[in-house]
Amino acid sequence: MNKLYLHKEIYLRTAVEETLHAFKNIAEIVLEESENYYCLTFNNCKADPYIATKEFGNYALTLTIQSAGDLYD
Repeated sequence: MNKLYLHKEIYLRTAVEETLHAFKNIAEIVLEESENYYCLTFNNCKADPYIATKEFGNYALTLTIQSAGDLYD
């Protein structure tokens, strides 16, 4: 079981949800939340789980930054 924790002060929920959709064919990903974090559990990864979790974080961060408009306007 591989977990990824994304801090809510950095990542937008919409970005996490969109990334879940984009990664649906790579792994079975379960989203849980605590007060400060999105906790994602990766099961049955079709790619290396370490790489899949890191790429998921990168993808979600890119979407969050794009939503802010600061770097991509």
